[in-house]
Amino acid sequence: METEDVPTIDTPRHSTNGGTAVHSHGSGTTALSSVQYFSKHDTIKLTETNFLLWKHQLLFILEGYGLEGFVLGTVPTPPPFISGDDAQLVENPAFLVHKKQDKFLASWLLSTVTDDILVHLTTAKTSLDIWTTINRRFGAKSSVKISSMRHNLYSIKKSNLSIEDYLSKVKSLSDSLTAAGSLVTEQEQVSIILAGLPIEFESIRVLATATPMTLELVTEMLLDCEARQLAMLTDIPLQVNLVSQQGNQDSVKGGFGTNRGSHQGSRSTGRGWSRGRTRGSGRGFDETFSGLGSNLSPSVNYHHLDENPSAHCSASPCCGHFSQSSSCSSSVVRPSQTTLPTQHWYPNSGATNHVTPTMTNLTDVSPYTGTGQVSMGNGESVSIDNVGSSNILAGSRLLRLRDVLHVPTVCKNLISVGQFAKDNNVYFEFHPVLCFVKDIQTRKTLLVGRIHDGFRLGHPCSNVLTRVLRSCNVPCKNNALPLRCTPCKIGKSHKLPTSSKTVYSNPFELVTSDVWGPSHVLSSGYSYYVSFVDIYSRYTWLYFIKTKSEVPRCFSHFYKMIQVQFGQSIKMLQTDGGGEFRALSAKLARLGVQHRVTCPYTSEQNGVVERRHRHIVEMGLTLLAKASMPLEYWSDTFSHAVHLINRLPTLVLQNFSPYEKLYKVQPDYAQLRVFGSACFPHLRPFQPHKLQFRSSKCVFLGFGSHQKGYRCLAADGRVYVSRHVLFDELEFPFRTGFSCFKGDGPVQFRHHHSSVPVVTVTSSDSGLSCSRQVVSGPSPGSSASPSVLRSPSMVSSPGADCAEVPMPPSHAQSPSSDVPSAVHERSSSPANCHPMQTRSNSGIFKPRVFSSVLDEKEPSTIDEAFQSAAWTTAAKAEYGVLISNHTWDLVPLPAGRRAVGCKWIFKVKRNADGSVARYKGRLVVKGYLQEAGVDFYETFSPVVKPTTVRVMLALAVSRGWSLRQVDVNNAFLNGDLHEDIYMTQPPGFEQHNGGGEPLVCRLRKALYGLKQAPRAWFHKLKDFLLNTRFVASKADSSLFIRQTGTQFLYVLVYVDDIIVTRTDSSDIKGFIKTLHDTFSLKDLGQLSYFLGIEVTRTSRGVFLSQKKYILDLIQRASMAKSKPSPIPMVTSCKLSAHEGTPIEDERLFRSVVGALQYVVITRPDIAFSVNKACQFMHRLLDTHYKAVKRILRYLQGTLDFGLCFTRTSKLLLEGYSDASWASDVDDRRSTSGFCVFLGGNPISWSSRKQSVVSRSTAEAEYRSLAQVTAEMVWVQSLLSELGIEVTHKALLWCDSSAAVAVANNPVMHSKFKHVELDLCFVRERVANGSFQVGHISGQDQAADILTKPLSIGLFDKFRRKLRVLSKEDGNLPGRRS
Repeated sequence: METEDVPTIDTPRHSTNGGTAVHSHGSGTTALSSVQYFSKHDTIKLTETNFLLWKHQLLFILEGYGLEGFVLGTVPTPPPFISGDDAQLVENPAFLVHKKQDKFLASWLLSTVTDDILVHLTTAKTSLDIWTTINRRFGAKSSVKISSMRHNLYSIKKSNLSIEDYLSKVKSLSDSLTAAGSLVTEQEQVSIILAGLPIEFESIRVLATATPMTLELVTEMLLDCEARQLAMLTDIPLQVNLVSQQGNQDSVKGGFGTNRGSHQGSRSTGRGWSRGRTRGSGRGFDETFSGLGSNLSPSVNYHHLDENPSAHCSASPCCGHFSQSSSCSSSVVRPSQTTLPTQHWYPNSGATNHVTPTMTNLTDVSPYTGTGQVSMGNGESVSIDNVGSSNILAGSRLLRLRDVLHVPTVCKNLISVGQFAKDNNVYFEFHPVLCFVKDIQTRKTLLVGRIHDGFRLGHPCSNVLTRVLRSCNVPCKNNALPLRCTPCKIGKSHKLPTSSKTVYSNPFELVTSDVWGPSHVLSSGYSYYVSFVDIYSRYTWLYFIKTKSEVPRCFSHFYKMIQVQFGQSIKMLQTDGGGEFRALSAKLARLGVQHRVTCPYTSEQNGVVERRHRHIVEMGLTLLAKASMPLEYWSDTFSHAVHLINRLPTLVLQNFSPYEKLYKVQPDYAQLRVFGSACFPHLRPFQPHKLQFRSSKCVFLGFGSHQKGYRCLAADGRVYVSRHVLFDELEFPFRTGFSCFKGDGPVQFRHHHSSVPVVTVTSSDSGLSCSRQVVSGPSPGSSASPSVLRSPSMVSSPGADCAEVPMPPSHAQSPSSDVPSAVHERSSSPANCHPMQTRSNSGIFKPRVFSSVLDEKEPSTIDEAFQSAAWTTAAKAEYGVLISNHTWDLVPLPAGRRAVGCKWIFKVKRNADGSVARYKGRLVVKGYLQEAGVDFYETFSPVVKPTTVRVMLALAVSRGWSLRQVDVNNAFLNGDLHEDIYMTQPPGFEQHNGGGEPLVCRLRKALYGLKQAPRAWFHKLKDFLLNTRFVASKADSSLFIRQTGTQFLYVLVYVDDIIVTRTDSSDIKGFIKTLHDTFSLKDLGQLSYFLGIEVTRTSRGVFLSQKKYILDLIQRASMAKSKPSPIPMVTSCKLSAHEGTPIEDERLFRSVVGALQYVVITRPDIAFSVNKACQFMHRLLDTHYKAVKRILRYLQGTLDFGLCFTRTSKLLLEGYSDASWASDVDDRRSTSGFCVFLGGNPISWSSRKQSVVSRSTAEAEYRSLAQVTAEMVWVQSLLSELGIEVTHKALLWCDSSAAVAVANNPVMHSKFKHVELDLCFVRERVANGSFQVGHISGQDQAADILTKPLSIGLFDKFRRKLRVLSKEDGNLPGRRS
């Protein structure tokens, strides 16, 4: 700090020199003789959250310079003028100093605040103004702010925070409250900290609750507990140091202590927590050694200390020991000259003193004159002869061993870990096979101890070493063994396991290739084949080749085929480093294909295609053996094997076949035949004489590559491809001496005599035994692309069903398909000289196109609809109804008004079985363009409650009432509008006035899409029903009741779907006729399909199912082929908003969960799991999506399940209530669940999280009891309006004896003061006799399924109690109701 004289200094000079301040004692003021400038201080910037820290730091600085009075207002401002010697007013020097000092302080204060706060200080002129403004802004808090801060403080949870961050958060909130004038005591902070801890710290919470503790002690305990938990997670367990065994005698613990006086006891071995202090004796690292009198030498399984850390050897998991390098001595310690150089020192954490059996190890030796003895692990005591000291040289540092006891009867030199660490300021680190002594300050390793079992055991593997160590009482884990043993690496090196976790989502992202061969037997002139396997689909293509040099040509053909047939390109090609593939590198680079090459002699990196080779060869040889065919047919059988492999399901593809994975259709197995079996093709077109036999016995060789037919080998060596073939799959001609014609003459391509020319291919290859062709097209009935390819010059006759194909040229490789294919030619056939030019002559072949039936496409525009007669009829019918109903008037658009748009919506209406019911066209208004207060006012429209529907169904089943269903045609068009709404004309039906001016529709009645349309329709229908003597129910405004004498007629309305039932069915037809006269409707007869719910009549009652709705939902979620689950949620599932990663498609998740809520209407068994998933709609994580997918898997396995209503003569109203206390892991709120039965049929159920935190199980149970009571009171009022008399008391069942007792006990309990309303509500019903609350065992509590996930057995039991059964259990199928 620097001082400034008043007259001369005007600008501050920053310095660290001190200045003085003259204090006027007694007046409470300070008169400054000069302006004080202080050096730059690193202060925190004031923000919205750190006011206390900022204020605390700045006051210390100001008090250090004696300037705190400026900001606190205790320093008065001197007068600006004073009287001079001549009685004239002159400037006051003290005022100038005060003003400069204040401005400096003001500028310094402004530099310590952030920009967000600085904008609020622009009007402050002095340091006092600034300080007061800040103090008023952050120091004074309103009662609402204080209440909010206290709520945040009491709601804080540790969650994923560290203990340090958690405590800091509590401290920050407590300080903020204290600054606002609401003191938070230390004990209160302790209670808040303990309340927010998770279950891992339960022991500390119990201890702190039972014994009052200071905040400092609780903090220390929590930090220590967290450190121990982190240490356990590292999975590096501490191990014992020395283990020895002694013959047949009991092993003796080497952990000992020096007995003092009469104390004769062994050391305790408890485990306690500690942080800077000892809690109990702790767990010792004892060393077992031979006791006194033992004749057997101890086994050397110990940690020894080495002074040279860099020379210690390492171990690998194969042996788990430390082998010594050449620079590593066998001695444990290289001590100073006062110790024996060959002696080993063993650290013992249980020893209280150092012990040695050899006096020569000691210096400054003096006889021991005390009475103490050394207590051994077996309880024996041995005497002490001498006491001395020793040293251990660790590099350049001398480590001292003080008060070493000389005990001749012990057999090891033992170091007391505690005494050694204390005397030398070091610490020990114990590992399974290593022990380190490190300096506390520098953390440098001074000594290293090693275990020697690995040397003597011959470098065994880790499993063997672990077993030996454990047999010697040395706990050890395989993953804790060091990984560095050079001898093991040299002597035991082997290949590491290979695995790939890369998942490919599209075809041809990666294609693997390899060459098989050479074969010692030529097949059609081929010695090799090259295969290409798509990793995504595992689909295989083969190319048979004669030399490896043909591989580049095969790849070019394959690459072109993929581009043309699939419209895709290969992204990566993986091969080995063979020369045939190295020639592809330049070509692949030009094509932009990445070439991945395996490491040398590492065929497992290309394991997919290598295993495919084995599969092909093994299946091919099996087929040859079955058919007794010579090996020269291996190319045919390999081709057929590939055709089969591509169509067989495999576990790698989740039991899909490669064919299905690639082409998205299932393969056709109906056309498969036994390879090598006898076949009889239709040969009439190939015979020149009419009296020749129409067929001959041939051998089946597979399927055609470019024809939809079978390849048949005749005895003369010809291969016929025909679709007209009969098979004898039990006969194999080669077993009975079948042989091909072996001649040197040419094999001609024969055809029946016609004017169609034939193209033949010449070949110089005449050394084969027969002419054959292996084709690669799809099998009969299939349409696959070729997968086994041989020759691009194959020829077929388009004019015949059966063709005899000559072999390809010897210089071309042959392309083949799914079905192995090759063409073998032996000689040329005569060329066709006919002048006619045909497509066949030009090599043009047009593939056959097979038609398929597609699902009916719904048009998206009116123009698309007009292309179809069915949709045109539907659109015109809808438009005709609108015109006949006088829905609008065509008028010019008034000035200042906007016309809302409209569009056509087309939908295929289907029956419950999925068949098409009708084509529906509907004109919909674009209601989102409406303006509130202009185009609409009220929009709410009630619909009937699901509980009301279930009550009516239960009554109808029990009383035998008839249930009729009607559907109002264009219901919304009947609603009257009271607002002026203008709409554009329907697309496709526009009209103009005489002058060509465009017109708009002024709506007179409601249309679909208008925001007020549902409300207008409901009021229209309600007015009609009220005029026909119906009364609206008070319990459900969508239920209407008409009473005629003792008979009742009930109408349930859900928009345009209406259910009608009556105690006497004679009046239902009359009402429906009256309704039809007013509104156009469809009488759907007996209730069968209502709002996606299938209603089926059974011999026992009614069965409700949503099978079609669930199937559509599963299809939408792309889980149609998922594996079913027996339960919707596993018992260990604990969903949280803080565990997991966000998902990408949140819209799909919300859509699926919303749909599942509708499924709960008939499936109470998923109510709990769906409610649990709904609690995380605001923060969607992958764990939540997995839970939803499990619900879908459960529904897929229980598609035939539904709600079963049965007849009963006793209408007893029963309710079951249950709660799962503090089950939510995030806010510890409880889950309530209840179900209500009427005559044994479930009519209402609920599973939801309670709105407040319950402080006890009884409170949570009672809240749930109040909820079911309210629901049952509503049901009673509904039954009363329906004219149904229930004579028995309503029964409430609860498995909490405390809640039952409170409900029946009129005495107010102190624990329930805060739930007084619920308490009085239930008691009032019990007191007036309308309800009776009883206790039920948890094993019979049906509501248990609505509060928690259950095991499979309990879940199935309570599901049956809820009457959720399969069709078979519900005595189904039966007739529809």
